[in-house]
Amino acid sequence: MFSAKEFKWGYLWLIVTMVLFFTPGSELPQVTWIEKLHFDKVIHAGLFAVLSFLFIFPRRKKDKVSKNLWITIILCCCAIYGIAVEIIQALFIPYRSGDVWDFAADLFGTGIVFLWFWFNDYEETYFYVDGDTIKMKPKYQPKKKPL
Repeated sequence: MFSAKEFKWGYLWLIVTMVLFFTPGSELPQVTWIEKLHFDKVIHAGLFAVLSFLFIFPRRKKDKVSKNLWITIILCCCAIYGIAVEIIQALFIPYRSGDVWDFAADLFGTGIVFLWFWFNDYEETYFYVDGDTIKMKPKYQPKKKPL
């Protein structure tokens, strides 16, 4: 049902985010203008958007019910991961703090990808391959008017 190969990029990105989130605060560069702009929220949203995309993308062409179920499962897993990251940062990582707004940014990034895949249907295509040529499906061909 699931192969490790189809999610290899998702697993790799998960490891990258874990390294970034669980690095002690003393190891991170101190830039105050980023804190003033709340740029870390954009970074959180981007990291979680990429993470959810990499786990949803390989399963995007399944039937609609299983695709939407998979998207919902990934949304829930990303939400749990976001909560866990903030709790671990607050309790166990030196010089790091958990932030509710970071968690909100995590959900926002995942939510954007969630909505994209939920409302886009990748099963309907306008073309098909016939031998070595690509042809338009008959129901999408423009109607020719008689002279």
